[in-house]
Amino acid sequence: MIQDLFDTVNETAAGGFQLLVADKNGTVQHWERRNDDTQLRPPEEGVQGKWGLVEITGAEVKRVWAHVQGSFWGEYI
Repeated sequence: MIQDLFDTVNETAAGGFQLLVADKNGTVQHWERRNDDTQLRPPEEGVQGKWGLVEITGAEVKRVWAHVQGSFWGEYI
């Protein structure tokens, strides 16, 4: 699982979570949790968060070794 910077004002803002899971069918499930509401509604123990399935992809996958995010936006000085 990684924390992304999608739709954040800067690199210190709370980004969303991205999770990849190799499932028993040999595919990869990509899940996302947007954290745009954590200031007003912090996570509660025992309550399911705002996780949503983004896509299912791949074939004959046994493991997910890494999930990488790059910086493709912003100003560089």
